[in-house]
Amino acid sequence: MQAKTEDGGVSQKGKVLLLFAIMVIILVLAIISFLPSNQTPLKKCLGVVLQQNRNACLSALALNTKNASICSYLQGGYEASCYASMGEELSNLTLCQSALAINSSYGSSCIANVSYSTGNFSPCSTLNASDEYACATKVGIKLENASACSILSNGTDMAACVSSVSFIAAVSKHNPSLCSLVSQNNSTSFSRMVMANVGSMVENLFGNMTTYFDYLAYISQPPPSPQDLCYLSSAIASKNASVCSSITSQNVKTACLSYIKPQNVTEVNYTSELNLCESAGEIKSACINAVLLSEALQTRNATICGKLNATESLICYSNLAIKYKNTTYCGYIANAIENSACVYGVKYNSTGT
Repeated sequence: MQAKTEDGGVSQKGKVLLLFAIMVIILVLAIISFLPSNQTPLKKCLGVVLQQNRNACLSALALNTKNASICSYLQGGYEASCYASMGEELSNLTLCQSALAINSSYGSSCIANVSYSTGNFSPCSTLNASDEYACATKVGIKLENASACSILSNGTDMAACVSSVSFIAAVSKHNPSLCSLVSQNNSTSFSRMVMANVGSMVENLFGNMTTYFDYLAYISQPPPSPQDLCYLSSAIASKNASVCSSITSQNVKTACLSYIKPQNVTEVNYTSELNLCESAGEIKSACINAVLLSEALQTRNATICGKLNATESLICYSNLAIKYKNTTYCGYIANAIENSACVYGVKYNSTGT
């Protein structure tokens, strides 16, 4: 109680005591503010109100601290995703199994990715049939070792796996003899299984003839066997025309010899590729356009652009101008708007570089 004077006012002593009390309170608050918080990072995450943000906080904390027990504070797919992410980060199959017990998609992906990163195909056998095939094939291709396919019980899956692994190994190692391990089964469904695994890698070999390879692999009926396509690709990769003799399909064999045996590299390759387009069926026109465009860009020959249709020739002239930073090629474009766009494209790309 504050001391008062006879007239009811606060005494000088009371004022001092009040001021002292206020100073003590301020000092205590200041000290408390500098004390370390007793909240752990986990408690801070758990204290986040919005569930989405809380899940993100817990997941990040688990990964940053490599503490899988934190994943248990999450629920459903979030918990499975947390275990799977940590399993892949730590190459820990036990954590992948924890994810699998909650969510098959996260768990299967984790097991497949860990198997791939470690080069160990045995864990693939714990997955369902389709995931097991994808996992074993992926690991086998990485190792270039078809023994990974041995865990597959389904005959078609095993054959597709062995064919895919052997196909890629034959091309990458320049060892055509491995093509003998590739299946001769030319059914559309089987061919598609193999092409799904090897297509993107092999297409790089064909350059501007990728369209033709796609026709052989995906459109022609019946398609060549994966073995024939393997010999074709291996012959091109190794630049060895003698490999073409192992091809059973006469059309593919002719294509193989035409592609590899040009006498004049620039002119005959160009002519041979156009000849190949003649047998490209439904995509003949697209094939020819691709060859002409590539030849024009390689030789800086604007005359070739004029052999294309209106749209393709516009693309051809513009690409020539931009690639070689030369607006002279834009002069072939009659349309004033497109001509200006071409000139602008050259200037923009020139300043960009």
